[in-house]
Amino acid sequence: MMVTRVKPSRLGSGLTAQISRSVGETSRCAAGLARRLQGGDTVLVSGPVGSGKTVFIKALARVLGVRPVVRSPSFVVLASYPVRRGDRIRTLVHIDCYRLKRRTELETIGVRDYLNSGCSLVAVEWPDQFPWAWPGRRLVRVSLKPTSKTTRRIVIKVPAGRA
Repeated sequence: MMVTRVKPSRLGSGLTAQISRSVGETSRCAAGLARRLQGGDTVLVSGPVGSGKTVFIKALARVLGVRPVVRSPSFVVLASYPVRRGDRIRTLVHIDCYRLKRRTELETIGVRDYLNSGCSLVAVEWPDQFPWAWPGRRLVRVSLKPTSKTTRRIVIKVPAGRA
């Protein structure tokens, strides 16, 4: 995998950019991030359909010891999994906002309870549907942008002091 550390003067501190040429490389990128995450973090994963958002979150889950295999919660919107590895995170909460249209739909699933839990890691697909919903200080932003049929550019922004 070609890994490029983006110069802070170009994009700001806490940013890394990587080119992924396969599902395996995208998974390794996510696994590297998973090792730095803590309970109370919210990981916002953005990108177009087919860019690898669910692949990225599945890899986070695998490193955290989540069983069974994480599936896209598109139709159920939210899925919660116990974490088996590490003491910093007890629960992985996977939210898919793709099908949600109204603020009340997001609030009804109890997203605030998970966001306020210091022992949960919340991973959100399609977070741009509700930009107001995600608290700012513990956000990790992941952007997946296809650059060809087989490659994507992954940009990760972690909170200050955690790069």
